Amino acid sequence: MPVGSTGSPAAGHPQARAVAETLAAVAGSAVPVQQLKISVSERCWRRVLIAENATLELLHRVIKALFGWDDDHLHVFTVGRRHYADPCHGLEETVPEYSMRLHQALSHPKATLSYTYDLGASWRHEIVLEKVLDEHPLPQPECRAGQGDNPIEYYD
Repeated sequence: MPVGSTGSPAAGHPQARAVAETLAAVAGSAVPVQQLKISVSERCWRRVLIAENATLELLHRVIKALFGWDDDHLHVFTVGRRHYADPCHGLEETVPEYSMRLHQALSHPKATLSYTYDLGASWRHEIVLEKVLDEHPLPQPECRAGQGDNPIEYYD
């Protein structure tokens, strides 16, 4: 499901333009790039390229765009035994997510971390570092592939 900077629906994604605009708002830099696979289930995953110096705070914004989350719920990253969250949420025993960079959280290929969105429904995402691209210019995070429909956040 590649989404270009023009927002063209390359794979027929119904909100390709909105996803591209959101990803364009979180610009990367000329540092090594991590290729991550973010899975909610075996049938629903996205592959994304993102600068390795991005924070977990930025990764939250990317995940929100990739999976269509409204951001109406709390979220938590788990790296090893530590938990990271938005400090404005006031969750106990969490470290601010802006203090952890991806190259620290995912230091080598096949390293993993988890991201849980909506602590009631517990939409758990597994994030795997597939590889690091040293010579890949990346002006902004980029969705390269994906499979499966976004989970339904709200049932009417």
